[in-house]
Amino acid sequence: MQRGGWYSHAMHPPTHGMIGWLTGCGLAHRRDRVLVTAASLMPDIDGIVILCGEALYGQWHHTFGHNLSMGLVIAVGAAVVARQRAATAALVFVAFHVHLLCDLLGSGSGWGIPWLWPWSAQEWMLEPPLQWELVSWQNILTTVICIMAIAVVGARRGRTIVEVVSVRADTAVVEVMQRRLAWVRTRR
Repeated sequence: MQRGGWYSHAMHPPTHGMIGWLTGCGLAHRRDRVLVTAASLMPDIDGIVILCGEALYGQWHHTFGHNLSMGLVIAVGAAVVARQRAATAALVFVAFHVHLLCDLLGSGSGWGIPWLWPWSAQEWMLEPPLQWELVSWQNILTTVICIMAIAVVGARRGRTIVEVVSVRADTAVVEVMQRRLAWVRTRR
């Protein structure tokens, strides 16, 4: 199915990443939390076709990265390298599928998910009001809630999504979160 411009049809990758990190933030090992975060971004690997032009992006985005097979491959791969193998693989699978759900909800009309690809090209789709455009209050609210939740986790657990790229930077961010949100840290 040919779709509209690449710029208007994909939930924001940073929001996918934040949702993934929040999904795995309870895991004990940083490596495992990073794996869950990465899994929440992996479906968009099919977006690489944008390098070949907007027409191919419209044709191929939401295909080979957005399906059950890819979710299973990523979960098995995570289980191989994770410290908490079963828990991490399960959360990787969940984070992957939350990405698909978010795309169904917040990528705009006309974008479905071919969940059984490559065995079936049939796309699962939602209709408005269950599906909304990328630039919408629903997606903005989702991003704001994620940022707030990450701040609370930072104040309570001493880590934020920044740990995915730098433990040192995360330590600095956590110090700020714990100072500014001291009331959250003490409440249980």
